[in-house]
Amino acid sequence: MTLLDKLLGYLPPTFDKSTDSFLAFQISHTSSHFRWSISDRVFYGFDLANQIFAVSLAGRTIRQIIEQLLMIDGVGISNVSGNIDNSALTLLPPAVNSDPSMSYVYAYTSLLYALMDSIASELCFARYELVQALDQMSISTADGEWIDVWGDYFGITRNAGEPDRDYGVRIIAEVILPRENNIAISSAIRLAFGQDAEVVDAVVLASSTYFYDGVITYNGAHTYDAFTVDIYGLFDVTCAYNLESSLDQSGYAAAVRVFIEKFRAAGTNMRSLLLGGTVFSDSVSDPSDAASMTVHLATRYNGSFLYNNIITYSGDFPVSEVLS
Repeated sequence: MTLLDKLLGYLPPTFDKSTDSFLAFQISHTSSHFRWSISDRVFYGFDLANQIFAVSLAGRTIRQIIEQLLMIDGVGISNVSGNIDNSALTLLPPAVNSDPSMSYVYAYTSLLYALMDSIASELCFARYELVQALDQMSISTADGEWIDVWGDYFGITRNAGEPDRDYGVRIIAEVILPRENNIAISSAIRLAFGQDAEVVDAVVLASSTYFYDGVITYNGAHTYDAFTVDIYGLFDVTCAYNLESSLDQSGYAAAVRVFIEKFRAAGTNMRSLLLGGTVFSDSVSDPSDAASMTVHLATRYNGSFLYNNIITYSGDFPVSEVLS
């Protein structure tokens, strides 16, 4: 039972619930198993269990639907009658007890039907929106403008061309994941970008070169012990490049740099970023062939060999060769 039927059932018997329908057109198809139906404002055609076509009724007249159906291979329209300039939403689905393969398509003219059908459509849309609203309440399932609302709430801007799913994952990563140390940074990159990353400390040795330009003299006042002071607080990042990313390598590297800036500890800086690629592997088995042949070398007694017990005349020399 459709929602429209339920609404009509709530009305008292004093209301005339007839459709005041008329035959809009007759539809046929080259398939002997053709049947049609109307559901959720869409006109469907089937060949057994296979869908042949789906034509939306919203925003169209019956005349426009007929023109659309005539453009589909195998579809024929006949017996067009009545006011076909009415809204296509007035087309009635096959009756419950009728054969859906029947080619007659009717449309209603009842004002009560028009009112209740409008209310039923809005209720169906509201039911759909309620389900969608639950999805938009979670970052992992939100999309479109709603994922942008989540990003604005946490102060995380969407990158150019960044898909909804990638944006949602990055919001979660930037809000709840640990920060500052190498393991935390690599884990955050792996979640936000879906690629393996390695973060290692970079120890740089300070220069220990002395310039003997006459400024310092060898008078015992200075000790030349060639010591160095290491420079800390630098780290190197190696991250795989996502081949399915909407960004090119330079844009992808820039996005990773911005992301790392939000996770590094104060007083530390990234020295270098190296982009790698996804590793592909493939293997092909060695070809094999079951065909084989045996070659026999005939021994000719033409005086070339002497009977001196050095060469043995066994009759033939079998040589086997296997094709592979």
